[in-house]
Parts: sequence; C-alpha cells; structure tokens
Amino acid sequence: GSVSPHVERFIENYNHLTAPLFSIMNFAVFFLILFDKDSKNKVYRHYMLVLQIVTMVADVYLEMGIYVALANERVFYSLGLVPFGMDMIIAMIAYLILTVEVISAYVMCVMFRHQGMQPPGSQLRISRKMFFCAVITVNIWMLFWLPVVYYGMRKCQYANSVLPPSLTWLKEKQVYAAFSFNHDQYVWISIAGLLLLVTPPSLMCAFLFTHMFMLLRTPSASTSASTRRYQRRTTLSLALQIVIPSISMIIPFAEQALSQVLNLSSDVSAALFCLANTHAVLNSITIFATTPTYKR
Repeated sequence: GSVSPHVERFIENYNHLTAPLFSIMNFAVFFLILFDKDSKNKVYRHYMLVLQIVTMVADVYLEMGIYVALANERVFYSLGLVPFGMDMIIAMIAYLILTVEVISAYVMCVMFRHQGMQPPGSQLRISRKMFFCAVITVNIWMLFWLPVVYYGMRKCQYANSVLPPSLTWLKEKQVYAAFSFNHDQYVWISIAGLLLLVTPPSLMCAFLFTHMFMLLRTPSASTSASTRRYQRRTTLSLALQIVIPSISMIIPFAEQALSQVLNLSSDVSAALFCLANTHAVLNSITIFATTPTYKR
C-alpha cells in the first residue's frame, strides 16, 4: 500500500537535514584531497578527486529528488524536485548514469593502485594510454546496457490512465512510475541489463584486489620496507572505501528485493531507502579515517 504521511514527512525532513550536513563533510574531505601535499599522492589524488566529485553529485541528486522506492508495489515516486522536468523513468536512468560514473571512478582508482604495485618488467604493466583506454572501455560497457534497462521499464510501465485501484493514490504525486506485475519478462530484461552492467567491473576489481594482496604477501627485493607499508595501507584504505560505502546500497536494495518475497511494510521500505544518500559521506569518512596525513 501507500506510504503513511508521517513516514513521508520523516523522509523529507531527513533529506532536508542531511543534505547540508553531508555536503559540508564531503567538501571538507574534497579540499583535504585537493590540497594534499604528500608527493606519493601527487597523481593518485586526481583520481580521488574524480571519485569524490561523482559520489557527491550522485548523492545530491538523490537528496534533491527525495525519491521513494517500493519494490513490493513496483512503485517509484519523488517527494522533492526532479530536475529538467524529467519523468520518473528518465530520472531513474539519470541516477543509473551517475552510478556508472561512480563505478568507473572506483575502477580507475583500483587500476591505478594496481599499476603502482607492479614490479619492474611485469607483464601486467600497461602504458598510460592503455590505462585510460581500459577505463573508457569499462565505462562504455556499462552505459551500453542502460538502453536495455530503459526498454524493459518502459514496456512494463502502467500508463497514468490505467493505474489499478490499489495505486490510484500515486496520482497525488507529481512524478511517479508504476510497473505491472503482468509483464515479468520485461522486468527480467531490466534486471539482466543491470547485472550485465555491474558484473564485469565488479569481477575486474575483485581480480585486481586479489592480485594486489598476493603481491603484498610476496617478498620483493625491488621494494623498500617503507614502500611496502605504504602500499599495504593504501590498498587496505581503497578496499575499505569500496566496502564501507557499499553499505549505503546493500541495505536499501537488499530490503527492496526481500520486500517482494516477504511482503514487508511500505513504510519500512521507503524509510530504509533513505540510506542510499549516505554513499558519499561514508566514502569521505573512510578516506579521512584511513589517511594519516588528512587526520594530521
């Protein structure tokens, strides 16, 4: 059913409160990265800045739109401002584009750290040109599947004039989308598109991290003890930057998936989806907590 009015007020107040608070924290870490004087981070900080910017933009987009997701009802709507007059499906695709850029930024950071740990003469060393070609290829691969996701959503979307009686309350919302349970083949097309979008970059990062931790466990005469400590710390820091902010996605999206099986309350689903706007701030906190120079 519909989300109760007091839960909707909670969601609106939560976003109005956290948006400026999280932005201040994110900008503080942004400037720490920008003015980082550590010579070892001279190049890497540029990739960190890209990651910080795209995560901030993605979360501000969520906070501005105040989006509500009810997967058990297959309903999505906005309580805030959806920019440029976009309808709900276009707004969802816009968020997926921002998510693609966040993933690409993570891939870029992981690849850079991996390249920095390769011993002289390693076959896994690549040129700067090949490095950016690989990053662009990953980005294009993910963007390629977005039209598939869009097609699946459009095909199973209810027209505004044919909403079932149980969803007529949606007409009170300015921007919304509801999807039919009678077109599951199109739902699976969208899900398949999302899986094809995210799986290859995830496997790529998993492989690179596995190789990096293997290198850290292998003695190397060409690497000093201080460099090994630096590599160990930065690799662990980057791993935590991926794992900890992922909580902001895992909890709300896992709950959305479970809600379709367990028939959980719409109020619970809507409230937990608020956590999706914590990705950037969790990333900022992790960067700050794992970087001694920033704490100093």
